[in-house]
Amino acid sequence: KQGGLPEAEFLKRLNYVVEANNTLDTRVRGEPKYGRYIGDPEANVDFYSVAETGLMNLPSITPPNTAQGFFNNEADNDGNYRRGLLFYKAGEFFYPSLTLRMASKAMSPGDKRPKLFIQPDEPAKGKSQVVRLEIITQEELKRVPTDNRGQAIVNFRGPNNMFPNVSMSDVLDSKDYVEYETYNVAGSLEHHKVTKKELFKDALVLFGVTAIGLYDIRPRPFDPSASGVENHASILENIVNDDFLIHPSSDMLVKLWLTVLILSLAYGWVIARLDAKKGALFAVTVVAGFLWFDQTQLFNKGIVFLGYVQAAQLLFQYLAMIMLKYMQEETEKKFIRGAFGKYVAPAVVDSMLNDPSKLQLGGEKKEISIMFSDIRSFTEISEKMDVKSLTTMLNEYLGAMTDILQANSGTLDKYIGD
Repeated sequence: KQGGLPEAEFLKRLNYVVEANNTLDTRVRGEPKYGRYIGDPEANVDFYSVAETGLMNLPSITPPNTAQGFFNNEADNDGNYRRGLLFYKAGEFFYPSLTLRMASKAMSPGDKRPKLFIQPDEPAKGKSQVVRLEIITQEELKRVPTDNRGQAIVNFRGPNNMFPNVSMSDVLDSKDYVEYETYNVAGSLEHHKVTKKELFKDALVLFGVTAIGLYDIRPRPFDPSASGVENHASILENIVNDDFLIHPSSDMLVKLWLTVLILSLAYGWVIARLDAKKGALFAVTVVAGFLWFDQTQLFNKGIVFLGYVQAAQLLFQYLAMIMLKYMQEETEKKFIRGAFGKYVAPAVVDSMLNDPSKLQLGGEKKEISIMFSDIRSFTEISEKMDVKSLTTMLNEYLGAMTDILQANSGTLDKYIGD
């Protein structure tokens, strides 16, 4: 709404774009109410890219019937550009992005307009919102996998220079060849020297600036200093090769969630029965295997499942179970120490703690030595002493005897006497 043209001039230039066949072939059911912003509660369609003004080409210097498209894109909350916006609404029409317009012009026989279908959310009629975009090609209707906001998740190939970047000065030079570098799949730079005819034959070419000082920097996951023009090249390449990243279908999503649920239950059952070392090894193996599956079987095939979230859940599940097992074992050890620590040697208590299975009814049959210790003439001694003195003497004697007994791994049975 700010920084654009006056309304009259904006509509004038917009009409010029319409006359040049630069709109989408749109079919709308019901009465859609587009959002004013992300998550607008009053909207029945999530799409909110509605232009009331903007900057557009000058009709006076734009040749008639020139294909045109906008080049706006929106960053995610972390500043990275992961999605491509493929159409805008202005007035009564929907307008394609530059990349969508280029793709449709290159792929559609007779430059037929891309088709857009919109179904608003109508719960009373049992209908959910749908935003579907298709390009008419020679063979079929090519579906472009946009979400309900008109955006597609871009399958970026890597950092800058995944596509040929050729300087305009080299193009205009009298030499019949150009030189440039690109990254290969392995991530290393390759030098190319090709003729201009070879490079530009049947090519879709984007003109743009790449110098950081010219401020067309649009960071993407593989490169914090990605050039905006190469981001558009990635979107264009995804449209042409039908290679966007997509979310799982409803059927696949149900299967994946069922698999995750069953895996989590089995994972927890196994962890609960393993000791600390084996449990840690098992947990690392499962988490690593899950990440491998998400990367190779889903993401590398263009399906976005956010498997790292599920892997984090499995890791948290392991840590929680280890903590519960630790608390349970500490409670058991406290009980054993309290029940036996006053009667048996520390070595025997430690043996019980190291192997609680030894605590069982019936005990264990062994040949042992039994020592009876008696205080000679205790009856005569006790008759000559008062209660306090007698108690002090007994405590000193029995304490000393018990210490010697436990120091030699003996077990105290009982104190008896008159």
